[in-house]
Amino acid sequence: MNIKRDCETLYNLFIYRPLKLQYASSVLGFIMLLTALVISFLLITHGSSSVLNIIPKQYNVQFETDIGSDNYNGTVWIDLEVLLPVEQFELQARNLTIEDVSLNSGELVYPTKFRRFANATMQLSLNELLPTGTYQLKITFTGSMSEYDVMFKGSYQRDDNSTSYYLMSKPRKSHFNEAPSAFPHLGEELKATFKISVAHYEKLHAWSNMPLQKPPKPHDRENYVVSCFQVTPKMHVYDVGFIVAEFDSKKFGNLTVVAREDILQYTQYVGYLGNELVRIMDEHAATDYSGPIPDFVYIVLPRDLGLHNLTEFERMFVQEEYMVFNKEKHDFNRLYKVLERSSYRLMLQWFGNLIAPEEERLHQAFSNVYTYFNAEKVYPEEFIMLAYQIDVLQGSLLDNHESSSCVLNMFWLMVLDEKWRVVMRKLMKNRKPRTLTTAQLCLEAQTSWPEDYNLPEGTSLESIFNQWMYSDAAPPVLNVQRLYSEGNAILSQNGLVKVLPYNYATEYSHFNQLGPFQWLVGQNATVQFGGSDDHWLILNKEEFGYYRVNYDESNWQLISGALKSNASGIHRLSRMHLLDDALYFVKNDQLNATIFLDLITYLRGETFYVAWYNAFNILTSGYYPEIDPPNLIKNFLLHLIDPYYQKYVTQNYSKSTPQMELYIHSKIAALACWLDKEDCLQHARSTFQLAVANDAAVEPNWSPTIYCYGLRNASDEELEWLLTKQAEDLSQSIEYLRCVNSKKHLRRVLEELAEQDDFTTITHFVRLLDETGFQMLHALLESDAALVQLLEKSTIELSLLYLSRITKSAKTLALIDDLEQKLELDIAEKGQGSTEGNIWTKPGVVDYIERYMQEFKK
Repeated sequence: MNIKRDCETLYNLFIYRPLKLQYASSVLGFIMLLTALVISFLLITHGSSSVLNIIPKQYNVQFETDIGSDNYNGTVWIDLEVLLPVEQFELQARNLTIEDVSLNSGELVYPTKFRRFANATMQLSLNELLPTGTYQLKITFTGSMSEYDVMFKGSYQRDDNSTSYYLMSKPRKSHFNEAPSAFPHLGEELKATFKISVAHYEKLHAWSNMPLQKPPKPHDRENYVVSCFQVTPKMHVYDVGFIVAEFDSKKFGNLTVVAREDILQYTQYVGYLGNELVRIMDEHAATDYSGPIPDFVYIVLPRDLGLHNLTEFERMFVQEEYMVFNKEKHDFNRLYKVLERSSYRLMLQWFGNLIAPEEERLHQAFSNVYTYFNAEKVYPEEFIMLAYQIDVLQGSLLDNHESSSCVLNMFWLMVLDEKWRVVMRKLMKNRKPRTLTTAQLCLEAQTSWPEDYNLPEGTSLESIFNQWMYSDAAPPVLNVQRLYSEGNAILSQNGLVKVLPYNYATEYSHFNQLGPFQWLVGQNATVQFGGSDDHWLILNKEEFGYYRVNYDESNWQLISGALKSNASGIHRLSRMHLLDDALYFVKNDQLNATIFLDLITYLRGETFYVAWYNAFNILTSGYYPEIDPPNLIKNFLLHLIDPYYQKYVTQNYSKSTPQMELYIHSKIAALACWLDKEDCLQHARSTFQLAVANDAAVEPNWSPTIYCYGLRNASDEELEWLLTKQAEDLSQSIEYLRCVNSKKHLRRVLEELAEQDDFTTITHFVRLLDETGFQMLHALLESDAALVQLLEKSTIELSLLYLSRITKSAKTLALIDDLEQKLELDIAEKGQGSTEGNIWTKPGVVDYIERYMQEFKK
């Protein structure tokens, strides 16, 4: 029986959730509380749970490191409080060797014995009952360090080709008590303060959660020093760590960038951007730094730690790739990744100083939304919040990856921007660090709630907010069935029923304001909207809400007609979400494909470039870029994009042209070239040849399109020029190097990628190959043993495994099977291709396009 886990479950079930969600009455809540206390008392008196009986107050941890070794030493002093007398208790010490243990209270020493268990716990036994009081437990220990241990030992190549190492304790946030740690502890669920010190070689530097207490002092060991850090606030053991490396640092206002010397000089732009984001956030929330200014830090690593479920220590880490940005060399997509990775880590740090650590979803939500919101203040011309709608909101509607952010954004928009800023400033005023909760946020927001946004009877803003924020269910779908003769509509929601806010627009009630909002409380309701039978109705206008909307076919047809006759009469945000929702419903057989096709024909009149960012994702669903579509589909897609393509392709761009606009134009041009539009191919080829002749790089946002289609029928010299030009950033060049159209050039690219000694780049390259490219790869691998040896069978197996899971091509799957047999590969858990449906093969598509194109020619 795991008493700790069971007690935690009881607490969550009987106390935390009823209070947080406010679903229990006061009487029922009291009964639940009393029940939990009785059960806990029984567990305490009949069990021996140290979790309930012993509480850590502070960990004082001293590490001794030698980066040239594979082991480290350490000593931890744990100041603890015994709440009830105990004879024994447990600690966690996975993968650690315990050298010595002692327990004392002042001058009084308590003899102890310890033993290890298979589950990595360490049991301390005493000769007599330990009375209540405060004690200090001292443990000396050793641990190993490598690429696979909690004490991570990483390496990187310097510019002079020498190898350097860095060492970091990388705690794991697993929510299991047995999770590995760099030092022994009393359990990851018990919070305490931490004082970390690290002994290390004097030419190295150390960083931890907190700033240095004072400059490093000499160590007993020659050429070594000790770095001592300030005491942390109360936190979990998995949130604390340190790094030792031969890195330097540079200050940008309130932001410090820590990186290896070879890369630090290239972080100037992102360092400036980060400082601007902090400044804008401080101004937005009217932050008063009357006390110590928080130490915002980017620690730049050669590797990535992922995006989600980060510990507090990991919030400071950014991969080198996302800390280097040069407007002369990098495109909007690279800037966007910088925001998504680096800026998001910075916002996690900023809000970590405000929001209670237990409010993890709220913390992630604030950090994500404000990453985009603040970036738009830095780049007002780039429409970053529209990119948020497409990449975060619409992306989350597909896979729920940033659901908490979308929920917060929904309620933010309902409060309205100017009032939200007031809410933020009130929350910041006189607020103790790390204490903001959902309850406090909702209480403050409800005071700013517009009077005409009446909440449903018997509810509070907090109860509705929690219902959305703490749900792991897929977002609902709001179905609208109009009763045309009555001016009404039946609203119903699929999935988990929530108190669902909605707004609407008709031809009589347009998009001049976002509100007022109404509420669907149950699964369905009949609502009066007014309007005549031949006028459209749109709900969730400007896609403020975290849900999709499906209409009856007649209303979809009315919307389609309105878009074709006057697209600007419907808000640009609504235009984007209408297409996204329609695509989703077609893929899931909830909307006739011909309705969707009729809807997207409006694109011939669309002029707003961000709308084309959304349209590109929709038009490329099914074939692009892997499979050459039938001519009928090609001609239809060219027909839709041609007016917009012709409009911008003749423009002369200036330095003031937004990065996003250039990026989107390039994406649409890539689509046109893929569809064999002759003038597009000629433009790409001639521009590429001119770049080679002048030894001049192409405009960054256009480079993927120009280089990709310029490589068609390229000479050996032209390919070598491009490989040399992109040598420093080859992993970012595979998007267009995949476009080579000869086996000779494909082999040359593979040789160059193999020299990078990074199997992930090769696997990614293979995944990007279209049917023709993979046929060439198949021919090379089955006939060229030297190439197979160069790439290594393990890398080939991994590449084919990934491709087998995502390809939409039956031809490619057959070639993968053939290679597995001929090369005697072992591709475990091989996939059977993408399960995504192709909308262009839906019933009625061919007939509709043929009829439409014939009518258009008349």
